[in-house]
Amino acid sequence: SAAVIFDNTLNGTGSVDPDQTATFALKESKGRGFAFDVDQGFSLTLSSLKVGLYAKNGNATGSIEVVLYELDSSFAQVQSLGSETFSNLSVLENGSFIDLTFDQLDDLTLQGGTAYGIKITNSTSDGGDIRGIQSTSNMVAGTKVTWGSYVRANDGEWHLNNAAQLGQLNGTMAASVVPGPAAAMTLLVGVGGL
Repeated sequence: SAAVIFDNTLNGTGSVDPDQTATFALKESKGRGFAFDVDQGFSLTLSSLKVGLYAKNGNATGSIEVVLYELDSSFAQVQSLGSETFSNLSVLENGSFIDLTFDQLDDLTLQGGTAYGIKITNSTSDGGDIRGIQSTSNMVAGTKVTWGSYVRANDGEWHLNNAAQLGQLNGTMAASVVPGPAAAMTLLVGVGGL
């Protein structure tokens, strides 16, 4: 079913005022992200990401790249699974929520018992410097997902820290199919008949 994977936006009502909260650069070699585990016995596909952004030098038009990684048990980077670029985003100087709907990353299935990371970076046009807005609320994890940590990506390496990117990740959760007792008995009867 459709689900919020994790959220620290207070369901889209959190502050996006860069004068009232901490901010940070989302330069290409750096960035911010999220790390999380999918619970054993479940899988999920991603659908969308809401992030709090602002433009440092006046309203700007720019792009955001979202990269999906598989991580190890300590949330270190293992490999990149895919990425998606969102272009021509209008980012306001006084901050706003930007909704990103996945058209490529939603083709990937995230498996239970595995850790994943989402990294957000950017390049901008119009002389703007798009930056992330730090959350002032705690991360709330959805069902069947275990929250890992905020992650700072610095020159390709990931480090756990408390730089809380303001964001909400949404997706669709599915349970792995495990035969129940009745189905198992039917299967045994069929095998006996053969």
